[in-house]
Amino acid sequence: LIFMVLKRKFIRQGIRISLKPKLNLLKESYPFATIALLSVFLYQSEVVILKHFHGNASTGIYGVALALYSGLIFVIANFGSAAFPSFVRSFNMSKDRLKENFEKSLRLLFIIAFPIAIGGILLSDKIVGVFYGSQYTGSALCLKILFPALFLHYFGTFFATLLLSVKMEKLGMKILFYTVLMTIAADFLLIPRFDFIGASIVRLSANLLLAVFTWLAIHKNIFAPDIFKKLLKPVLAGLIMAAVLLLLAGGNLFIAVTAGILTYFASLFLMREFNLAEYDFIAAFIKG
Repeated sequence: LIFMVLKRKFIRQGIRISLKPKLNLLKESYPFATIALLSVFLYQSEVVILKHFHGNASTGIYGVALALYSGLIFVIANFGSAAFPSFVRSFNMSKDRLKENFEKSLRLLFIIAFPIAIGGILLSDKIVGVFYGSQYTGSALCLKILFPALFLHYFGTFFATLLLSVKMEKLGMKILFYTVLMTIAADFLLIPRFDFIGASIVRLSANLLLAVFTWLAIHKNIFAPDIFKKLLKPVLAGLIMAAVLLLLAGGNLFIAVTAGILTYFASLFLMREFNLAEYDFIAAFIKG
C-alpha cells in the first residue's frame, strides 16, 4: 500500500531514481569489502581449526601467544594508514616521487620493526613468564614463531597499502584470495599433526605469502624498489642489540628491553644511519 502511494505521488510527477551512481559506487567499493572479509578468514582460520582438532587447552596455549602478537600489531598499525595519503599524493605527481616516498617509508618501517622481531624471538620465554607464568612454556614456543610472523605482517600490510593507493585494489583482492586458499590448506595439513606449533607456522606462512605476493606485484606493476642496500646498517645494529639481549636475557626483562633499545638506536646514530629529524619522527610515532 505504501509503495503504491509513493508510486502515484512521485513517479507520476516525473521523479526518477537513477541506479547508475549507486551501481558505480558498488563496483568501486566491493574489492575493499571483499578484502576486509578475506582478512577475517586469513587471520581466524587457524584458531577455528586448532580448536576443532585439539580442543580448548591447545587453543588457550596458542591464544596467549596470539594475544601478545595482536597487541604488538597495534604498535605500528597506523604506519600504513599514515603513509596512504602520502602515497596517493605522490602517485598523482610522478612514479619517481612515489618510489622515493615508498622507499623512505619502508626503510623507517624496517628500522622500527626489525628490533621488535629480534628482541621478541630472543626474549619470548621471559615475556611469557613475566606476563603469564612459567607454566605457559608452549606459548613461549608459539611466540618465537609469531614474532617473525609479526615482522612479515608489518610488511605485507604495508605493501598492500601501496597497491590500494595506486588503485590496484582488485589485484590486492586476488592476492589475498589465493593467500587465504593456501592458508586454509596449510591449516588442515599442519594443525592436526603439530597442534599449536602448527597453528603458529600457519600464521607465519600466511604472512610470508602475503608479503612475497604483494612485493612481487609492486615489482611487476609499479616499480622495482631499490632498498636492500639501505637496510644493511639497521641489520647490523639489530645484531649488536641481539648480543646485548643475550647477555642480559637471564636478568630482569625490563632492564634487558631498555638496554636493547638504547643499544640499537645508539648503534644507528654512531653509524650515521639517520638524522635527528627521523629520530623525532620515530619518537613521536611511538608515543602515538
